[in-house]
Amino acid sequence: MRFTAIGGGNEIGASCYVLQSAGKRLVVDCGLRFRNRGGNRTEPPKLNSLRGKRVDAILDTHAHLDHSGAMPILAAQHPEAKIWATTPTIKIAELMLKDTIKIAERNGQTPHFSWDDLDQFLNRVTPVESPEWFSPWEGWRIRFWPAGHMRGAASIHIESPEGNALHSGDTSFYNTAIVKGARFPEGFRPRLLITEATNGDVGLPDRDAEVARMIAKVKEVNARGGNALIPAFASERGPSIALELAAAGIKVLTGGMVNDVLDICREYRWCDNDTEIPISDPNIVPISPQVAREIRNASAVNPRAPVNVVTTSGMLVAGLSRTLAFHWIENPGNAILIPGYQAEDVFGRQLLNVERGSFLEFPEREAKRQVLAEVERFHFSGHASGQQLASWITALSPEAVIMVHGERTSFGGLKNLLKTTGFNKRILVGKNNQKIWC
Repeated sequence: MRFTAIGGGNEIGASCYVLQSAGKRLVVDCGLRFRNRGGNRTEPPKLNSLRGKRVDAILDTHAHLDHSGAMPILAAQHPEAKIWATTPTIKIAELMLKDTIKIAERNGQTPHFSWDDLDQFLNRVTPVESPEWFSPWEGWRIRFWPAGHMRGAASIHIESPEGNALHSGDTSFYNTAIVKGARFPEGFRPRLLITEATNGDVGLPDRDAEVARMIAKVKEVNARGGNALIPAFASERGPSIALELAAAGIKVLTGGMVNDVLDICREYRWCDNDTEIPISDPNIVPISPQVAREIRNASAVNPRAPVNVVTTSGMLVAGLSRTLAFHWIENPGNAILIPGYQAEDVFGRQLLNVERGSFLEFPEREAKRQVLAEVERFHFSGHASGQQLASWITALSPEAVIMVHGERTSFGGLKNLLKTTGFNKRILVGKNNQKIWC
């Protein structure tokens, strides 16, 4: 088998991995790389190395844009390829890819792919509706296995006449309100393991404890008459947090694509790891697009009673979360509770780094606001911790490990943790454009 990372090797973003075996070429994922202020500008991986070559299969592990955001480009360049993804991945990716085009057009940018490219991609995808083996060609078997990262996320097991491999995709072993943690079949031992290493050097707090801490904080904020704003990514964190707060008896207003993803999660499950979600919940109240527009255009937003809003964007760079931050940030009774990763130069990171009482700019409004609201960070990572990855890899006992989707410190951290578990097999970093034979 030969492995090459076109993107997403020694970086996080533009994930695109090529596996060649027994005369077939498979591509796992094709995502976008994020540039400039947390994603206002993106770029696809450089697919030149595939130009003029046959691609037999395209496999999509999950819907996040760093893994699926350039899929329509790859599909358009390789009409000969068969494409597979789980049903929830197809539905959520469709939502996010459409939004990608709209954002580019709204910002005066040329989209990376056309509406026709997107339609063609969606029409060609074969839905995977269970974690069972299927045979794309004689002597081959492939199966998608629940990875826990988000609704529909999968690790991909590949068996060819030359051996077998497991691509982890993005993996989490924590249970959330919309998906259970990753699980793997007993007795499965891959010859080659391609694993993400996002948190290879990071230990994470217990997720249930973080949920309890957020519930307590929201109740505290409401008790003093304040509003709680929770800016969250729509694809997983926003829906799961909304459901977890609602289960604790807290009324939550949901906005942006959080509502769309909740609807998809209610309708589509591809395996038992996808949690069944009630059609309606009296504690979850969607904010309609019309109301969202009215809020964005209002000179002030001061609800009569405390409200709690879970909405996009997760990094406070745009959307309803940024609008409400502008209106609520100067009230010391309010709180902005940040549950997710914040890129280095985005507003959410600035908010976490400044002292209370400092001023932050809102350039789009030509205004400054004083940070008087309470700001608190919560850790709701969708990725396994370094120790979890090390324990899992050791239990799988592959003959070789290729680490991807990480940075120098995360690769080094995971490698050191594997030493402590007694794992002594071949461990490599899948650097971009480096061919690795296994």
